[in-house]
Amino acid sequence: MTKYQANTKLRAIKLYQKGVGLSQISKELNITNANEITVWLARHNLQNVVFFHQKLI
Repeated sequence: MTKYQANTKLRAIKLYQKGVGLSQISKELNITNANEITVWLARHNLQNVVFFHQKLI
């Protein structure tokens, strides 16, 4: 993954957390496949669950 791709994913996650809709995110970041954003968000949320679970153990 390039630095640009990583930054785009991070920006998409931050926008979604602020309440911006997927269609608006895809327009702002010039992403043609909104499903790709959904996959990024799912992976991000899964990483958070694993992190918090490890902290509880």
